[in-house]
Amino acid sequence: MSARQDSRRRAAAWLVACAASLSPATARAADPDRPTPFADAVSTPPRWTVGIVLERGVHAIVGKALVDDQLLGLSVTRWLGSRFGVNTRLLLSPNTEALVDTRALLATGMRVRSRILGVETFLGAGAHAEVRLRNHYWLTYVTPGEIGATLWQRGSFRIELYTGLRAVVAGELVNHFLIDPNGVDNEDATDRLRAEKRRPWEGFVSLVIGRAL
Repeated sequence: MSARQDSRRRAAAWLVACAASLSPATARAADPDRPTPFADAVSTPPRWTVGIVLERGVHAIVGKALVDDQLLGLSVTRWLGSRFGVNTRLLLSPNTEALVDTRALLATGMRVRSRILGVETFLGAGAHAEVRLRNHYWLTYVTPGEIGATLWQRGSFRIELYTGLRAVVAGELVNHFLIDPNGVDNEDATDRLRAEKRRPWEGFVSLVIGRAL
């Protein structure tokens, strides 16, 4: 074998070794924690995502009651696999002057995780139940559409933004003296409740600052 053929053979063997080192299987076997350029479009998520959530309806982004109308709470997502998860949010808007006027909202639903144009994206739907003691009535909603995206991520910490639409499907006055002494057949509360039902659709925006576990 000539020296030229021997050098060609060595060059070919070196190229094959380089290609093998770049393959996902070889890279994972050598170092499971090492990221590769051929990573799956949607990596397997952690089992839980827990965070603090700030939420507002789009009709109440600004105004004199900005602080009172702000909902603050906890968001928990239980991932059932690489794409599907169940989300639950418990939100409160406490009134510093009268605890009996606290507003509370419980939301739950399913989310689908994907990656669009390189951005981690979430699509979901669900239902909400809300008690507005300050307005003397309760409401239930359906949420046919919700979309979210990861704005920032470093390690297990993340910031996610969600927006969607919900529609009122039921609501009544809180006619119980021990719970809401001012809401029993309250005329102003009745008018506000009727207005909510006449304008059933409401947009909302949620900002989640959390951690993947």
